[in-house]
Amino acid sequence: MTQPGPMMPKLGYMRAVGQARSCLAALADLAGDPDESSHYERLLIAFDQLVPNGPATWLMDGDREKLLGDLTSAFDELVDHGADPIPLHLLAAVVAVRLDRLTKSSGVRSTVRFAGHPHRRAKS
Repeated sequence: MTQPGPMMPKLGYMRAVGQARSCLAALADLAGDPDESSHYERLLIAFDQLVPNGPATWLMDGDREKLLGDLTSAFDELVDHGADPIPLHLLAAVVAVRLDRLTKSSGVRSTVRFAGHPHRRAKS
């Protein structure tokens, strides 16, 4: 009897990993100052520690609102594919706090809401 090899992640999971990485990298590039840029770069490093073997990033178009929405969708999709929701929820909370600080200082109200619930159950 042969031993099964390591499970290969599903395509949807890997696509969500790539989308999350790409959104964080694009947010770093789009940042208005070096402090904001390094904030998103640190989040990308933290995300890479959660998913060390993810795909490379790809070009993401859009403004901050669209990228944050895409990031939220990627986090939700990862949870749907069985990823641990708690670290993703923490990363989403850090992004949300940073966004809140940026919007308060600029006077612009954001409509982005993160849905990465820590107790959300993955679809079977």
